[in-house]
Amino acid sequence: MQPVSMMLLGLKFKLLGKLIDGVTATDMVLTVTQMLRKHGVVGKFVGFYGEGMSELSLADPTCLLGMGFMY
Repeated sequence: MQPVSMMLLGLKFKLLGKLIDGVTATDMVLTVTQMLRKHGVVGKFVGFYGEGMSELSLADPTCLLGMGFMY
């Protein structure tokens, strides 16, 4: 095995408030993805924080993490 070096770049995404009734975590992930693409964010790790995280159901953060969330 040979060592491989790589530069990891990331950003933080602050979540505020809570999801409106009927909006799913998948809807949120798709919206976040659209926002990141609009700003040219590619190949970066995205971390989520903020009081909005505590408003998510138990499964919702898993949806965020399930997207990688390397974008």
